[in-house]
Amino acid sequence: MTQAIPVTGNSCQPVSGNGLWQTRSMAMSEQQDRLKAAREARGYRTARAAAEAMGIAYSTYSAHENGEKGLSRSGQRYARFFGVSLDWLLTGRGQMRPTHEANEVPICGIVTAGLSSIPADQDESVAALGFLTLPGPDEVDAHRVEGDSQWPRFQHGEYVLIARRSMGAEKLIGELAMVQLEDGRRMLKTIQRGRIPGLYTLESHNAPPEHDVRILAAWPFRGLLRG
Repeated sequence: MTQAIPVTGNSCQPVSGNGLWQTRSMAMSEQQDRLKAAREARGYRTARAAAEAMGIAYSTYSAHENGEKGLSRSGQRYARFFGVSLDWLLTGRGQMRPTHEANEVPICGIVTAGLSSIPADQDESVAALGFLTLPGPDEVDAHRVEGDSQWPRFQHGEYVLIARRSMGAEKLIGELAMVQLEDGRRMLKTIQRGRIPGLYTLESHNAPPEHDVRILAAWPFRGLLRG
């Protein structure tokens, strides 16, 4: 049995090192042993540090790691957070690290953007999603945002990831896209059908819509980065 030891950091857990994964053999017959190994593999030196990063009570997590409580109800959360196989964590079968593509990132939980909120220890609804596939460098280009017509969703100076392949405007109705118009402007807008067939309305977050414009080309929006 092998244990994968990550040495890089991301928003799911702070770890450090040279960016490589190494493996070492380790025999662990108990769930709590594998849980501790998963925690240490993710760079958390103490159970308290891991509990704080997950937003759960230290007493809750420590009870699982010291074997006072089983993992039947919390195993899925821990497997997702530490990036290990749930089957390995619960039973010891298979490899510690599930295999996935290089451009996939783990879905670690939910962050709310409204008045309602979900406690950190109750976000199990995303557990089954696993990993999110990111577009590769041959699929998208980056464009710098100028202006504030899409504020607060996009801010001046941020970078949007735009699909490299254009699509017909009709396929992007109701979608956010970069559009090129007859006058040469390229803008990030939500496309709606216009009042005249073949023309379109371009919507912004905080600017008046532009009605009945002709779109020469449109590229789907794929993501946002801060410079």
